[in-house]
Amino acid sequence: MHKRLAALGIQSVEDLLQHYPSRYEDFSQIYSIAEAPLDSAVTLNVTIKKIASRTSWQRRRFTLVEATVTDDSGQLKVVWFNQTYIAEQLKVGMMVMLSGKIKQTKYGKQLVNPVFEKTKSETVHTARIVPHYPTTYGITQKQLRYFISQELTHTFTDWLPPEVIEQYDLLDYNQAIHHIHFPDSYEQLEQAKRRLGFDELLLLQLVSLQLKQSLAKEKAVAIPVDEASLQQFTKQLPFTLTTGQRQAAWDIMQDLAKPQPMNRLLEGDVGAGKTVVAAMALYAVARRGYQAVMMAPTEVLAVQHHHKLSQLLQPYGLTVGLVTAHHRTDQAASIIVGTHALLTGGLQLPKLALAVIDEQHRFGVAQRQLLKQKSGLGVTPHLLSMTATPIPRTLALTAYGDLSLSIIDELPSGRKPIKTIVVQEGERATMYTHVAKRIAAGEQVYVVAPRIEDEEESEKTSVEREYKRLQAHFPNVAMAVLHGQLKAKAKAAIMDSFRSGEVALLITTTVIEVGVDVPNATVMIVENAEVFGLAQLHQLRGRVGRSDKASTCYVCTNGRDAINRVSTIKRLQFFAKTSSGFTLAEYDLDRRGPGDVYGRTQSGFLNNLKIAKLSDHQLITMAQHAAKQLLPKLPKRVEQAIRQVHLE
Repeated sequence: MHKRLAALGIQSVEDLLQHYPSRYEDFSQIYSIAEAPLDSAVTLNVTIKKIASRTSWQRRRFTLVEATVTDDSGQLKVVWFNQTYIAEQLKVGMMVMLSGKIKQTKYGKQLVNPVFEKTKSETVHTARIVPHYPTTYGITQKQLRYFISQELTHTFTDWLPPEVIEQYDLLDYNQAIHHIHFPDSYEQLEQAKRRLGFDELLLLQLVSLQLKQSLAKEKAVAIPVDEASLQQFTKQLPFTLTTGQRQAAWDIMQDLAKPQPMNRLLEGDVGAGKTVVAAMALYAVARRGYQAVMMAPTEVLAVQHHHKLSQLLQPYGLTVGLVTAHHRTDQAASIIVGTHALLTGGLQLPKLALAVIDEQHRFGVAQRQLLKQKSGLGVTPHLLSMTATPIPRTLALTAYGDLSLSIIDELPSGRKPIKTIVVQEGERATMYTHVAKRIAAGEQVYVVAPRIEDEEESEKTSVEREYKRLQAHFPNVAMAVLHGQLKAKAKAAIMDSFRSGEVALLITTTVIEVGVDVPNATVMIVENAEVFGLAQLHQLRGRVGRSDKASTCYVCTNGRDAINRVSTIKRLQFFAKTSSGFTLAEYDLDRRGPGDVYGRTQSGFLNNLKIAKLSDHQLITMAQHAAKQLLPKLPKRVEQAIRQVHLE
């Protein structure tokens, strides 16, 4: 059990109590059998009259537990599927609470798969607002509820000073923890969410303010703006910079000219042209005789950046080096591209003045120190972070208060809009016909699946399953499989063969989500699209439409989840008609957590926000005011809480 709990990130009582519910079911209304409505959440207080288990005569390995229950108003049939242990736990004559939904079937009214517990005054699983938790294989909802209910007697010291709790009309921390798990009313639940959400946002604000203050004391190399050389650079480009690119580049040049280290986030929608803006910064630093590095999250992306920057900068006599686990070229170059392993290897950068970090929104204090140690200049290098993750401006200023912000919100001219189509089960034939035509025309296709291999009882498809399905549909098409478990050399070889056109169809996980640029790829198929955040889907869609060719993105859903089918289709249709990543992110942030919106790897430190909604501007404003009050005179317990926040 310890290993299973650890898989959920639970290794202490505090972890357990901070494993918050993902949803709630209201079973607080207790009905008599006669009055209980159909298809609604109900709780019945009944006596077991009969109970037995049997194997279904229609399906092998399918068992049923059937019971008849009674109260003063009548009797009702109850059915559980594939839960034979229930027949051992529930005995004739036992009084139980049953919570679930009554269905009208061909056999009459039945209560199907209800949750049960013995009748008592304090319930955990029935007759109340019941929490449902993120879980994993081998741990049930009942077990999690039981573990948490047992530990709610544990008392924590409230980390917030009493005056802050009073000023902002907040619940005591222990009350909030109790009410988030087992609220007696929705009012209690909202009060708990308000307190715990405030805590999360306040910690972010405090850490941001601390980082900003400490960075203001650091020194950096000032790189004077040379407008003539920048104009020469832009004139030589094979395209015209957009207004957004020009403004972002100017912001960066102004920062580089200061003797304090730049700490800027360059944000741009997918395909907005951030790399060329970063190239201008690298160029400005290198031509002054200093060194610059550009770090990418994956080797595939590092190799791609190296190729693109070499094309842009070699005409000016600037050599671009590449340092990854499998590539080490021109290590003494004025510009070096690599993965984050650049920080930990033995490579020295005696004149390092600028670091560009791709797809890592915030660079931690410890990582900054490593950069400072790498440089022989004795100062802190300027830092430019880049992301294609569409973070709305108000959110970015809240979550990244210590960073200056530049946003490129327009695409280069000449790009055709990507046609996006929602595909439900039974509608694949048209999609596959289109795929065949595009491949016959010499174009290429991505297929993305959420898993590498099939998992028992999972409806989510896998790279393995899609490879078999596509081989049956396209037996004469060259296809390859790409995922994170392959060795770096194998991944690089597969990407090279796809980039060269040797492979026409690439079946992959979201390993290609960020930055991969193959202009000849014109079709993106995302399987089980319902499991991805819209911002993540937008990233995947952005892998196509990178040339003047018409491109299509298919988002496929199996639609088997009848409960959520309508909302899933509505959400995917909104995605299909919306081309702005920022609009998509705002839509999704109102409905899902940051980790679900951006994906766990993309949302990074935003995963600290388990309760807070980034659309709750009132709570954000409160947290900002409180942070400014608290920072000058930090109580010890607030300092301890701050140390536990991991922003990298």
